[in-house]
Formats: sequence, structure tokens, C-alpha cells
Amino acid sequence: MKNYLKHFAALGLSLGAAYTYAQISARDKYRVFMVNSEHFKKSVNLLQGYQPVVDLLGDPITADTVELNDPYTQVDDFSAQLSIPLHGTKKNGILLTKCSRPTIDDDWEVDSLDFRRVDNSKQWTFYVGKSKLHADTETKENVT
Repeated sequence: MKNYLKHFAALGLSLGAAYTYAQISARDKYRVFMVNSEHFKKSVNLLQGYQPVVDLLGDPITADTVELNDPYTQVDDFSAQLSIPLHGTKKNGILLTKCSRPTIDDDWEVDSLDFRRVDNSKQWTFYVGKSKLHADTETKENVT
């Protein structure tokens, strides 16, 4: 009877280890996919051209992988909302991006970019995409 318990315990440990490895592997693959995604790259490229953030964080700025457990981060086929950790030579920050596309065959467009300082939690919007700006203007015209 004791031999059966040892075998079941070993089997349980093996299955648990395999499950944990599969979960970590899937999470890592998704993080790599996110970093290579069009919406991630476009957002980071726009940030690199925003001199006040470059001056604050220190050049060069590197973007880290997206935190999948961050409640801000949400992605589906037509919209993406990401919280991207940033590291500069002086300070760190967070890039909050909202992107969308009308159909799955269209390119991603960056709708807005916000920057959040890590040291004091101040946040501001520094980029609003053309489609978002146009939609806001249309809404204001319809209301007035």
C-alpha cells in the first residue's frame, strides 16, 4: 500500500510541475507576442519622439514587456489597451496606450498615449490620434 502512495505522490508532483511549466511557457510566449505586436511597437515609437518624456527618463528609453496581470491591459481583435513599463537612464515610467482598428485586416492605429511617472504618479496625455481627434470633433459639433 505504501508503494502505491509513493507512486501517486510522484505522479501528482510530476503533473503539477508539468502544469506549472505549461502556464509559464504560455505566459512568456504571449509576452513576446505582445512586444512584437504592431500596437506595442507603434506606441513605443511615438513615445520615443516625445522629448519631455525622453528628457525626464533619460535617453535611451527601453520598453519592458507588458504586465499581463495589470488590470489596465486588455486586448481583443479590434482594441488594445496596454500598460508598458519604461526604463530610462534617470528614471522609470509607464506608457498607457489605447489602440484600435476597424477590422481585423486593418492596421492598428494609436488612439491615445498617456505617460505616468512612477515617482509621483502624475499622469498626462501627450498624444491623441487623428481618428480619435476627428471623432471627438464630430461629437462636439453634433452636441452644439
